[in-house]
Formats: sequence, C-alpha cells, structure tokens
Amino acid sequence: MSAYVHKADKTCSDTLNDPQTNSRIKLLWHRIGEDDYLLTELKKFESTLDRHGIQRDFVITEGNHSWPVWRH
Repeated sequence: MSAYVHKADKTCSDTLNDPQTNSRIKLLWHRIGEDDYLLTELKKFESTLDRHGIQRDFVITEGNHSWPVWRH
C-alpha cells in the first residue's frame, strides 16, 4: 500500500467501520523513513487507523522516500 490514504475516514469508511476488518487483514504493514516527505501524512493515516482499532505494523526508520527503505 502507498504511504497513506488521503481523507481516509471518508475514502475507507466502509472498511474502517466494519467490525470484521481485522479478521480479514492478513498483513497491513507500513515502513517509512524519518526523512520521507509523506511522514506527516502517514502519521495522520496511522491516527485514523488507531481510532478505528485497525491492526497493523508501523515502523519509522532512517531514510527518505526511496525503495531501499521499504524493501527491508
């Protein structure tokens, strides 16, 4: 998945509000570099996922918006 979903509460409302969502997710994983220009937006998205109790792994590492950061 990309780093974040713009207006996630609206864009993903069916999924976020579905009580079965966590049982359907096999893996939702975010990895982002601390210098990535999308970090602020991803943190907003993470906050939305938190509010809805969506299970996932979220990791901030060294690096920027580049493939080597994500592939590890």
